[in-house]
Amino acid sequence: MSKQLQLLVAGFLCAGVVHCACAEEAAQGDTPTAPKPVEATKGPASTASAGELVAKLASADFDERGSASESLRALGEKARKELEEAAKSGDPEVAHEATVLLRAINRAKVVVKVSDMEGKPVAEVNVNLFIQAGRNGAMRQQFTGKTDDKGTVTLAEVDPGDYQAIYLNTAADGYLPSGDNRSGKLNVGENVSEIKLRHGGLVKAHLTYADKTPIVGVRATVTNRQMADNMRFGKGRGPAMFLGHQPGADLDEKGNVTIKAVPDGEYVLVLYDEEKILFKSAVIKISGDNAVDLGDQLTEIKPGAFEKKEEAKDDKKDAPKEIILQKEAVKDGKKDAEKKDVEKVEKKDAKPEAQPTPVAPAPAK
Repeated sequence: MSKQLQLLVAGFLCAGVVHCACAEEAAQGDTPTAPKPVEATKGPASTASAGELVAKLASADFDERGSASESLRALGEKARKELEEAAKSGDPEVAHEATVLLRAINRAKVVVKVSDMEGKPVAEVNVNLFIQAGRNGAMRQQFTGKTDDKGTVTLAEVDPGDYQAIYLNTAADGYLPSGDNRSGKLNVGENVSEIKLRHGGLVKAHLTYADKTPIVGVRATVTNRQMADNMRFGKGRGPAMFLGHQPGADLDEKGNVTIKAVPDGEYVLVLYDEEKILFKSAVIKISGDNAVDLGDQLTEIKPGAFEKKEEAKDDKKDAPKEIILQKEAVKDGKKDAEKKDVEKVEKKDAKPEAQPTPVAPAPAK
């Protein structure tokens, strides 16, 4: 190897050593750390203008972007102009978020407010919405929700337009079912329906067996007087089939019952088993939200009458098993008899076996 080449190699080696030393020195210094993200403060709703909020959609801070998006969504129609401009932004993230927010603004929101007859909001009310649109009502959608403490629920965000059917109905403990059935147009933004709930009538009673012991755990029902008089029961058509959907409640451990949300009309309070009505009270008249207390109701029902029905039911369940076993025993007996008859016939028709012909002994010589 020439001297010049040796010097060149040595120079490269020295440079490598110096480079490694510098790198080691840098590694021993302070390592830069990423700044901690600023936690979003949970303060009052933003008072910034729509333009200021749109500008924050381009923020490098994730929480700030999210907060701005929520505030713009809350502004709704008031931020339309600014969002339409932002949708044309050269920043793809800003343009995308603005487009998403515009799509939400352009939807029709179905909002339901539920209150009682005095105007007080009713919470925890189940509200159902059914809408139908399109040619021959081909497009059908159903939504459910529950009212908040302010008695309000937003059930759906759908495309604005004409709808052939908009059905609303409610179900709440202690209130009569109510609703709003109509057809019409759902516009961009909030479409608010207000529903008022009535408590309905109240029926109280204390029910006892014939020996004056309380009837416990049995369902008491109020039903239309004429309906109770004209019911005809039969196989597969017990009282529960007719009365199961009527207002009612179970008797407590003292035999007391309170039945709420009874509509206007004339009723009787009844107790029934699987086959027939066992007790029918005097006529009860309900008008508005009045309460009727029947007081002590001594029935002619014997103690244990409802339990006996259960025992009878269990006996009926076991009965078919015994019948099946009996039938099987009869069948087995018939089979044995048939086998014996066949054996007799076979013996009668059987031909006697051919006996060998005796051979005469050979004459003696």
